[in-house]
Amino acid sequence: MIKTILACVSSGDSGQTVLETVGRIAKRFDSHIEVLHVRADPRGLVPYTGEGMDGSMIEEIMEVTEKEGGERAVQARQVFDAFCQSSGIRNC
Repeated sequence: MIKTILACVSSGDSGQTVLETVGRIAKRFDSHIEVLHVRADPRGLVPYTGEGMDGSMIEEIMEVTEKEGGERAVQARQVFDAFCQSSGIRNC
């Protein structure tokens, strides 16, 4: 029996598909669903994008990356919350 299912959700759109698939399995086995959302650390991009750029350009890239990551995290949470309310899975 599957007691817990870990679903990796990266954004709202793909997250819906992942949760629907995991939801079918969870219903079948009366399982609990845990969701993992991982955000990229924009500082990790500097070695790949920083060559030939000045500090302000790097800073701008980091800010945009952080903002977009935050937006994706909010969307993923909203999709998960809506899924839990509509799915009928009691262990969500």
